[in-house]
Amino acid sequence: TTALALVDFDFAKEQLLRIATDQEWSTNEDLAYLVPGHFILGMALGYDWLYEALTPAERSTVRARLGREAEAQLGRITRERAWWRNQYLQNHSHSNTASLAFASAALRGEDPRAPAWEREAARFFEQTFAVLPSDGSSLEGYAYAGYGGEYLLLYALLARDLLGEDYTDRPWARRFPQYLLHGL
Repeated sequence: TTALALVDFDFAKEQLLRIATDQEWSTNEDLAYLVPGHFILGMALGYDWLYEALTPAERSTVRARLGREAEAQLGRITRERAWWRNQYLQNHSHSNTASLAFASAALRGEDPRAPAWEREAARFFEQTFAVLPSDGSSLEGYAYAGYGGEYLLLYALLARDLLGEDYTDRPWARRFPQYLLHGL
């Protein structure tokens, strides 16, 4: 298992650096605007998890790309796609804004723009958790509940552990598992 762990570790580092150095993050799919959010969140987690294994030059490469993409994500959320600002029950808003929060956490203290990303995500999720259905359901239905719920829960754990805000005790979060089970 040690050899397998090394292969997986090396593969993870290779993928992080590939994403950090790809010229363009694109897809031919209709929902292409989701790709940056997924890559940003993955890069943020990879940067955090692999930090000690990265050389200073590799850290700089990942940090620069993650910062650039997070700043672009902030623009998409606040200026380019205005509906992302106020669609608190929409799964794409959850995933795209969660990516901004994770970038801010990963680059906290390393990028002067990170506090602005954190504030925007906190503003969005504070409102989101205030209006989520108290029965744990999703107005978008079962399938989208799983997708959006993943990012709501990821943000709730991040906020609890890093920001001192506990959304895990809100009615929606407490009842979400029962909603998913009921849907089965």
